[in-house]
Amino acid sequence: MGDLERGEGLASQAAEDVAAYVNYYGLSGDPFDSEKPLFFATPQLEKSLRLFNYLSRFSRKLVVITGPVGAGKTTLLENFVGNQGDDNQVCSFAALASDSPIQVLLEIAEQLQVPELVGDETQAQLHQAICDYSLDCLDDDNHCVVVIDDAELFDQSVLELIYEMATSELGQRCRISFLLSGQPKLFADIQKIVPADMMEKAVFHQQVPAFSYEEVVKYLHLHFIENAGQAKAPFSQNEFKKIFEQSQALPGRINETAKQVLLAGMGNLLATEEVPKRGTKGFILALVGAVFFVGAAFLWWQGSDEPANSTIVESNLVGQIERDNDAVEVQDREPEQPIFVEPERAVAEQLSSLEQSDTQHDAVGVPIQKSTENRSEENIAPVSATAVEVIDEQGPDELGVAMVAPSDIQEPPLSSQLLEEVETRTVVTHLMAGEAREAETATEPVVESRLEQDEARILAFEPTSYTMQLLGSKQQDSIRKILAGLPADKQAMYFEKTHKGAPWYVLIYGNFPDKVTANAAVDNLPKALRSYKPWVRSVSGIQDAIKAN
Repeated sequence: MGDLERGEGLASQAAEDVAAYVNYYGLSGDPFDSEKPLFFATPQLEKSLRLFNYLSRFSRKLVVITGPVGAGKTTLLENFVGNQGDDNQVCSFAALASDSPIQVLLEIAEQLQVPELVGDETQAQLHQAICDYSLDCLDDDNHCVVVIDDAELFDQSVLELIYEMATSELGQRCRISFLLSGQPKLFADIQKIVPADMMEKAVFHQQVPAFSYEEVVKYLHLHFIENAGQAKAPFSQNEFKKIFEQSQALPGRINETAKQVLLAGMGNLLATEEVPKRGTKGFILALVGAVFFVGAAFLWWQGSDEPANSTIVESNLVGQIERDNDAVEVQDREPEQPIFVEPERAVAEQLSSLEQSDTQHDAVGVPIQKSTENRSEENIAPVSATAVEVIDEQGPDELGVAMVAPSDIQEPPLSSQLLEEVETRTVVTHLMAGEAREAETATEPVVESRLEQDEARILAFEPTSYTMQLLGSKQQDSIRKILAGLPADKQAMYFEKTHKGAPWYVLIYGNFPDKVTANAAVDNLPKALRSYKPWVRSVSGIQDAIKAN
């Protein structure tokens, strides 16, 4: 039998297995359908996503994400890519072992839609064109982000190119953020090309953590609620523990292990001719109906008209059923009319009663869209940003179960200093619109006065001079808060422009006679300003934006 025929046979058997347990347990669909993957955002993963957003916007570090097969790296990247706003130009693809440096550059140029390429450029020309385009995007307050999955397949020459583009300190010639994801081999390869004394400064490495026991239980319940129309997962406590241990608490492996447990449980019950302990209400009603039918037929055959005899037969048989099925959990739906549970209500109301499966942290489940490519565990695709309501659960003390991952999976510590900086910086883009409008209304006279003064100063600059742009924001009040914390030397200013049909506020610093002087001044800025990763731009372009507004 050839590999193709063997593969088709395995796929056919897998489909039969799914149909068997979906039928047997009375499910509305396969809870582990590969076309309906779920992103279960644990507190640790939420922190990681905040870090990735911060680093991709403000840092010159190369971000490297690693984990074993099944750890959920691709789903994490899909969530990151799907939640990027209009301020980022995003390129995402999966690496191939055959990729050369020029092929990677061509893919990036095509997805970022770099203009004025004729198709016969050399590697150096492509490299320069992409970097120039990244600087042009910054003029429009956009940032280029490249996300690459399966990056452990790249050879050293490709990784060297990416490292140079991501961390280039040669003036301001390239401003692209890279996020690479892959198996642990990827980070080992990165260590070979980055000098040891530059690792901490130039590379941010994050291992995808395994789930805790409580998170595994919640993750499984969410699958049955979202994809199978059930109130909870039909596993006993021992089965939950078995899945946790055998899967090493990795999302991809959890799904496969859970499938095997479903099939094994079904096989054991059928082999011993037991009534399924997880039968549906329809199954129980059908069985009781059959009992009534047999009892009635027996009485008719005997020619008896005594209702008491029928009642005795019915009572005895139904009583036997109840004794044999003391653990039956009756679902709140009829098979003929399945109820599809609304995700927000299901997670908020039904998961609150999970048996021995709660955690001390809140968690959010986010459904994602199917990838457009036929890839296995790790494929990047845009994702849905629809979030499920946060759940309040019991702490582990009430469960008597410690929140620990398998011993061979290490949960890397996150930099508390970096996290603190993320929380401070994200005020720029994460103010609620209502709060921002209220703040602007309350301080409107002061805001307009400062804005008009700053714009008047900028318009008085020589058009041939240069300045440094620190950042842009759609919230005027956010810029004012940042201005309040900068040195009171009157070098920091801001102006308003129109960006994609809406107001956009840009913070700049200084005025320099030429580009060389401005670039030199970047390295001598106070530490508080260097953290914004400023870049040099011409004053004439800013003046045009102010006049056009």
